[in-house]
Amino acid sequence: MDAVCGSEQALLAQAGGELIMDAMQCRAARAMLQWTQADLAREASVSAMTIRSFETGQTVPQRATVAVLQLALEKAGVEFIDGDEPGVKLRRKRKSK
Repeated sequence: MDAVCGSEQALLAQAGGELIMDAMQCRAARAMLQWTQADLAREASVSAMTIRSFETGQTVPQRATVAVLQLALEKAGVEFIDGDEPGVKLRRKRKSK
C-alpha cells in the first residue's frame, strides 16, 4: 500500500472536493494524455502496481490514493465528468511527459 502525504480532506479539496474517478475513467484519462501507467505512477508518487491493480479491478485503493491519482490527472489537464454516465475530457492542451 502506498503512503499518501497530507490529509485526505486536503487531497479531496484539491481534487475538486469530490472523488468521482473510477477505473475506466483512470484508463481513459491516461489515454487522452498518452500516459503509461508508469507515467501516472511517477506524477502521483504511487507505484505502477497500484495503478495496474486499480484499473484491472484487482483492488479498490483507499480514497486518498484515488485522490492523488485524480489530482495528478487534473493537473495535467483532465476534467472528470459526472453526468448521466461518468466520463473524462481534456480542458486544455495536454502537457508533454
